[in-house]
Amino acid sequence: MKTLFFLLLFPIAVFAQTEEDICNCADVMLSMMQEAKAAKGEPDKMMAIQEKYKPQMDICQKYDEGKTKAEITKLEEILKSCPSYLEAEKIMKEGLGGPDLMTEICDCADIMLSMMQEAQTAKGDDQKMLDIMEKYKSPMEKCQKLDEGKSEEEKKEMERIMKSCPSFIAVEKIMKEESGK
Repeated sequence: MKTLFFLLLFPIAVFAQTEEDICNCADVMLSMMQEAKAAKGEPDKMMAIQEKYKPQMDICQKYDEGKTKAEITKLEEILKSCPSYLEAEKIMKEGLGGPDLMTEICDCADIMLSMMQEAQTAKGDDQKMLDIMEKYKSPMEKCQKLDEGKSEEEKKEMERIMKSCPSFIAVEKIMKEESGK
């Protein structure tokens, strides 16, 4: 699960076309994470950071187009060798919004991404979709309970953290693609 968490941490980077592309995308993610950590969750600063890196993120996110599972696996191996990946992994362990909360929320984003990716491969097969729903039922219920008993301010903070999770960016991309079909 830990390896999967960190692989999903960089969904934009694992689809690059060369080792340099992969590490450049990891550099972008590391820079974003360093700035987000320094911003200490201030909404205006977080939005500014997101806007600052949007052009680079958009380029990195397009690298997944036309890749096979084997190609993606090879690129994931390259990603793990990037110096930025190791540093970003350290920041994620420390957490941007507190280690426990950040980890739990980003784990939920990872679960959502995995579920959506599997649903895309089911291609309308009702039984496969039911199997996927059953597989993710318990983890999704746990995620849905994270905000129970929280104030509106705490819920907004949790939403901000969710939006800072790299796998959530990939979730949004899939949702946009699917809504266009």
